Amino acid sequence: MGPGSTVTSPARRIGLNEFREDVVRVARNRERGVTLEQIATGFGVHPITLSTWLRRADTDEGARGAWALLSSRSS
Repeated sequence: MGPGSTVTSPARRIGLNEFREDVVRVARNRERGVTLEQIATGFGVHPITLSTWLRRADTDEGARGAWALLSSRSS
């Protein structure tokens, strides 16, 4: 490895996954009037990043599974 190279340990990756899950949970349970942008800023992430995490969480939890099933049947 060259100068400035870093190795991400498994513990670090687990910590980032937990962080992402916490941010998604807070965003989903936000109070009325609180925007995703406010939540993203509060956690130090870009609003588009938070939107991506929310979509990914929906997909991982099967919330979009019905659309995948319908699109596979139409092929």
